[in-house]
Amino acid sequence: MSVPGLNVTLDDNDNEFVATNDDDTVFGVGGNDTLFGLFGRDVLSGDNDDDLVFGGGDNDAISGGAGNDWLSGEDGDDAIGGNSGDDTIFGSNGNDLLAGNTGIDRIFGESGSDRVFGGRDNDFLFGGNDDDFVRGEDGSDTLDGESGNDVVSGGLESDFLFGSAGQDTILGGVGDDQINAGPDDDAVFGEDGNDLLSGNQGNDMLSGSLGNDSIFAGQGNDTASGNGGNDFIFGDTGSDVLSGNDGSDTISGNVGDDLIVGGLDEDILVGGQDDDTLSGDDGNDTVTGDTGSDLLGGGEGDDSVMAGDGDDVVAGNTGADTLFGGEGSDFIAGGQGNDRILGEGGNDTLSGGAGADVFALIDEAGSADTILDFNTAEGDKMLLGGGLMFDDLTIEQGNGFFVNDTIITRQGSDSVLAVLKGVPASNITEDTFNPDVEVPDSDGDQSADPDANLSETPKLRGAELLVANEASVIGQVAATNATSFTVTSVETDDGDTVNNAIEIDSQGNITLTATGASALNDNTVEFIDVAIETNNNNSGTIRIYGSISDALDDSEIGNGTDVSVGNGQDTIRVGAGTYDDSFEISESVTLLGSNEGVSGTSSNREDEATISATIEISSATVTLDGLRFTADVDADNTGNTLVVQNSVFSGAGLSVRPSQTRTGVQVQNNEFSNVDGTAISLQNLETGTINNNSIDVNDASASSDGIVADSITGTSLSNNQISMPAGGGSGIQVSGSTNSNTPASDITISGNTIAGSNGAGTATTDGGITLQNGNFDNLRITDNTVSGFSAASTTGSLLLVQGTEIPDANELTITDNVFAADSPGLSIYSNTASGEAPSLTVRDNFSAGGTALTQANVGSAGNTNFVLT
Repeated sequence: MSVPGLNVTLDDNDNEFVATNDDDTVFGVGGNDTLFGLFGRDVLSGDNDDDLVFGGGDNDAISGGAGNDWLSGEDGDDAIGGNSGDDTIFGSNGNDLLAGNTGIDRIFGESGSDRVFGGRDNDFLFGGNDDDFVRGEDGSDTLDGESGNDVVSGGLESDFLFGSAGQDTILGGVGDDQINAGPDDDAVFGEDGNDLLSGNQGNDMLSGSLGNDSIFAGQGNDTASGNGGNDFIFGDTGSDVLSGNDGSDTISGNVGDDLIVGGLDEDILVGGQDDDTLSGDDGNDTVTGDTGSDLLGGGEGDDSVMAGDGDDVVAGNTGADTLFGGEGSDFIAGGQGNDRILGEGGNDTLSGGAGADVFALIDEAGSADTILDFNTAEGDKMLLGGGLMFDDLTIEQGNGFFVNDTIITRQGSDSVLAVLKGVPASNITEDTFNPDVEVPDSDGDQSADPDANLSETPKLRGAELLVANEASVIGQVAATNATSFTVTSVETDDGDTVNNAIEIDSQGNITLTATGASALNDNTVEFIDVAIETNNNNSGTIRIYGSISDALDDSEIGNGTDVSVGNGQDTIRVGAGTYDDSFEISESVTLLGSNEGVSGTSSNREDEATISATIEISSATVTLDGLRFTADVDADNTGNTLVVQNSVFSGAGLSVRPSQTRTGVQVQNNEFSNVDGTAISLQNLETGTINNNSIDVNDASASSDGIVADSITGTSLSNNQISMPAGGGSGIQVSGSTNSNTPASDITISGNTIAGSNGAGTATTDGGITLQNGNFDNLRITDNTVSGFSAASTTGSLLLVQGTEIPDANELTITDNVFAADSPGLSIYSNTASGEAPSLTVRDNFSAGGTALTQANVGSAGNTNFVLT
């Protein structure tokens, strides 16, 4: 029952007022007021200045008014508005309505199904437990639904949105948004703008809507759609359904049995591992099955479809398509249009369909093709590859089961090249193997030139130069529609001929022989030039260096005119082997090792390209991918945009500590093992990504850390696996900015697993996650699992060292972590009584076994405490 209570208007002084247990109305007016509502349905208004307002029990209405206010609804279903100023709002218990209005607000829904609105300016909104609705409205907001099945909506401008735990619906709204869906089954909509969507774990639905979007589906069986714009979609693991819709899209299924549809315009589709179904749909598409037994369709338009490994089904459908079977016994159907079909390896079944089709024949062991509808009356032709000439062929009528068929073999061999079903041998003449003839189409007779796409110069696929010094497959050449390649000469840089140095197969795979490796290991030889000719008499030269340093000195590197693999910079492919020359990377370049694209921790890595000497990086726009390092990588003089990924560091570390701020540094999917010292050392980074690395530190000294990051901004340290030895340092150590005007801000430490051996972190400045030395702003520590750090020295799973300055407790978010029970879950160390840190609120964290943290899990020294809620 509602009981009328007080109706009080305070004066302009700094007042502290405690209401009654009835329904009170209190107006603070001026001054920094502290208001307590107690029980009853209260109306509490701080009005001007910086107020503290606590609603107490029952359903309250709270308004902060002007000023930077701290508002808490406590129990009951409360309605809280911050109004103007930079406000901090807690819904506490109950189903609350929370609104920040103007100012940079921080709003925490906490328990209950809350509705949270940011209002104007750049707000930080957290839904808390249960099923919440969180909307940023105006401004570039950071929103996190936290646990529960939440609806998170960014509103206007470019927002950061997190679903966290629960089955969430996330809408980016207007602007270029970054959305991280969390571990469960989420629905993600980018809406307007060029958005970055990440599904992470769970079976997610992701929709890019308008704009050029990047969509990473993550683990699980996901559905992702680019909709409008030129989108990039990556399925990752799981059996995904991926569609580009409008725009020229690039889509990769990666692992799992995926369904991929390109949609309108000219798309690039790659199935990846396992058994995929791909359709280019409208437009002139490029469709690649990769590994697995795939079903591939070009759709409408003039498509290029490549089956890859496995027993595949390939359909060109309409248009003048180019179809490749790859390895395996494939079924290939051209459909309507004048198609070009190459079965490649395996015993393939080919059908040209309507139109004047060209079938390529090659002499490859185990590659006998059956052509179901070869029809000279429709203008079908055959193209000979692999050095075959018409005079090499035996063409005869079959017998027995093949009595109605033409059998084509190579003279003097039992090798069957093709079986033409239902075709009399008398119909096959030398003219059948001359594709450049007049052929009819639906518009009447016109001249067709099937050789038009077979005249490309052979070039190294995906790179400018090769580096190799051991006998192995080192790269691949390609020329459009070429069906065979021949090495015509190999010369060293001083003009000497090297015989039998290179072998090349019908698919352009280049093998460096022992003879070639010996030549490149000769100190007098810098490189060899390999002259290659296709079956179409087109020729090109591939250059192979014996050392990386010599390749970097090539005049082609850095001139800005070279063909690249998509990132606008020069590319050097490094073959398996050990390279012991030190070098400096002083031009924009990509080094692709023998395990390019394969995670450093993967069991699928092949022989490594190992760099055993220290290298230095002093240029912007550098990528290292798929390499192994046994000596440190020094990138302290790097420019912007450094990418180190899919590599192995054995007893070596990576240092990226430029003296000036750098952007776009990515260190991801690497393995660091047996590291003496610090594995990853960072400084002065903005918008960095340090994710998905495996780190094993071997050095049992306090100066050895997993990741050290000093003066960083807008950087993510996430999903890393870190193992620290007894006596070692911190798992992750982050230092703030020494300039109070430019704090280390917008840092996310999430999803990391940090395991210390018994006695790890024995120094009082080394915890599982350590913050030290300087100013922080908007630091998020969430979803980490930390164990094994020393209880004896009260360092703990999360440690704040003296000198850490967090001017506002709400600048540090500590939620949803698991801190092991064998150490203090949380501790603050200060060797004097004047430690600079506020009381910090810790929510929804657990000790081992899912037990909620209690004060027994907290150690402290000095005058600062953790407050557990």
